[in-house]
Amino acid sequence: MSVNLFELTHRLANALGTLSQGYATGGGVNTVTDSLERNEADDHWNKGTLWCIWDAGDAGDAPQGEWGIVDDFDQSTHVISLAKNLTAGVASGDRYGVATSKFPRTVLVSNINAALKDFGVVEYNDLTSIVIASDQTLYDLPIAANFDLREVWINRSSNADRPDSIPVHDWEIRRTAFGTGDRLYIPGRYAAGDIVLLKYMAIHPDLNLTTDILSESVNAELVIKDAAVKCLYWFKEQFGAQDASINEKINYALSERDEERLEDWQHLEPPRASKLLVLSRARSRYPGDRNPT
Repeated sequence: MSVNLFELTHRLANALGTLSQGYATGGGVNTVTDSLERNEADDHWNKGTLWCIWDAGDAGDAPQGEWGIVDDFDQSTHVISLAKNLTAGVASGDRYGVATSKFPRTVLVSNINAALKDFGVVEYNDLTSIVIASDQTLYDLPIAANFDLREVWINRSSNADRPDSIPVHDWEIRRTAFGTGDRLYIPGRYAAGDIVLLKYMAIHPDLNLTTDILSESVNAELVIKDAAVKCLYWFKEQFGAQDASINEKINYALSERDEERLEDWQHLEPPRASKLLVLSRARSRYPGDRNPT
């Protein structure tokens, strides 16, 4: 299942202990009312972040998947007011999450992206960038593939349920100017319309929008735990004097992250495929026969 920035941020806030979830008893395009759970002091949630986690109709309708910055909280009315309107009103029964301003949304997002950079390169399978054309052997690569292109395949079937892919062994890279995609040489023996599949390693791009997707090859839990460590270090630098237990929290988060790293078997960099085409293998007639047939 795909994980996007929206989910990563509210899971990170939960890991940091600042998230509180509840079910709205009412609301609108810029308000959430919760007369059951929201009894904190006035302004408790101000400048924090609110996530609309689940649509009560279970149809995924807006504002599910949207977030907002809290403008005000009124204890007497149990109303959280947002600085900007959502695309649809919050309804009774919608599940939401709200976090204090201890870790602002910008800090959550920036440290998630910093954790992605620490994660290193991830594997990409790009089936849509290049289509074989008649009388053409050079094709523009996506810039991300400049870093470490591993394999080139030709997909000869337009049926996604019945792929027919063959490897290209004699492709070459033609370097171009910095900041532009390199060019890929593919011998002109493939049919026009065939789609090129690229397999390459690249740094994960930043996640900026709520809908930006984390690569399935990345362990989301590891990203969250590493981002939690970074957020705690940020807090210590900014406000460490206000929290005598900050070092203890950092040490616990570090142990959680390191344990997750040990268990992370998903991030195994695939081996580089050989560009040599093996036509046959030597075999012996019987054990001990040193003369291959």
